[in-house]
Amino acid sequence: MARVSAPKPPPYRCGECGWTTVKWAGRCGECQAWGTVSEVGAAALRAVAPGA
Repeated sequence: MARVSAPKPPPYRCGECGWTTVKWAGRCGECQAWGTVSEVGAAALRAVAPGA
């Protein structure tokens, strides 16, 4: 019997409205804000990397 894995959450999210997408976009598809779409969890990785 094969296991069915849960779908992964979208890797990009708008910091203004929370819109999510699987592909990076320079402009949010929901609120139309520029430069607000970033990788989910990317901020935590950047905070750890410089001190490593």
